[in-house]
Parts: sequence; structure tokens; C-alpha cells
Amino acid sequence: MSDARGTKVLVGVPSKEFGRGRPCAMPACKTTLSRYNPGDFCSAHEARFEPKLYERGEDLRVCRRCKEAKPSTSGYFRRRERGLSAICKVCTSEQHVEHRKREKEAKEKERREMKRCPRCAKTKPRTVEFWRVSKTNADGLSQYCDACILDAWREASKKSRKKKAMAVTYESPQGIQRGTVEK
Repeated sequence: MSDARGTKVLVGVPSKEFGRGRPCAMPACKTTLSRYNPGDFCSAHEARFEPKLYERGEDLRVCRRCKEAKPSTSGYFRRRERGLSAICKVCTSEQHVEHRKREKEAKEKERREMKRCPRCAKTKPRTVEFWRVSKTNADGLSQYCDACILDAWREASKKSRKKKAMAVTYESPQGIQRGTVEK
């Protein structure tokens, strides 16, 4: 049997139409459901919805990260100045764990590739260009950077070359004077 358009219609097979123009059952959702959608929710809310919560009449909030609908209470979402957070507490704690892991890896990488001089407090790459070779340190590089070692040597040499005083005798209007003169 065929209809007016010429398409075959099976006789005795139930129709799979569920009603035309029904709204999504999620509060504040303005989606109109297809007549072929058997559920009460649009595809955006179908996977995140817990029917038990909706039947109890609780306000729901969809977590921006896990896309699950949860009661909009401080038990599920953290309180902020402007109300509740957009991310649930479970996802927030997962984000914190992931962030700490990334930070730890970044610090470990920097520790392997960079070294901090305790004298000038600058962090420089672990290369012989910036550090002197030292057999006494575990990493094989000196404790202080090359620039700080050179500065320390300059200061030490200045102290060792202090101006030496020389004894002199000279004549002045008051008579013959003795004293010291610096070189």
C-alpha cells in the first residue's frame, strides 16, 4: 500500500511519532522536541538529566565541565560572590588535582634544565656557559654562577691590593714633619 506521495506505508506497524511541538522538560530550555523524540528532553539535556531530581521539583544546575544536571545547592556547587559556581565541586577538585600535577611536572622540568645561583638569585640554564665545572658538587657544576664567581674574585683582588702607606719626612712651616702617604 502507498500513500498520496507514492511512499510505501506498512499496514499494522505502529507509528513512531510522539507528538509534534512539545517543549523540552528542562526548566528555561526553549527547545521544541521533534515528533520522533520519545523522551521529554532535548538532546542537549538528555544525557545530563537525572529524572529523580526533576520529579522532586528541585532546581537543577548543569555543570559546565561534566555536563551533568545536579541540584543547585552549595552541597554540589561552590558559593561565589555572584552566586554558585558554574562547575560542580567534584569537577573543581579534579581540576585542582590536574593543575597541581601540571605545576609539579613544570617545576621538575625547570629543575632539570635550570639552576638558581644563591648569590645573585638568578635562574640560568644548566650549561658550562653559565656555570663552572666542579667535581665536588653532585650535578658537576659550581654552586655559584660564573658571573658571581668573577665578581667575588674581583672583590678579593681589590682587598688584597689595598693602598700601602709609605713613611715620609717633609719640611713644613712648623718644622720637619714625619707622616705617612698612601700610594
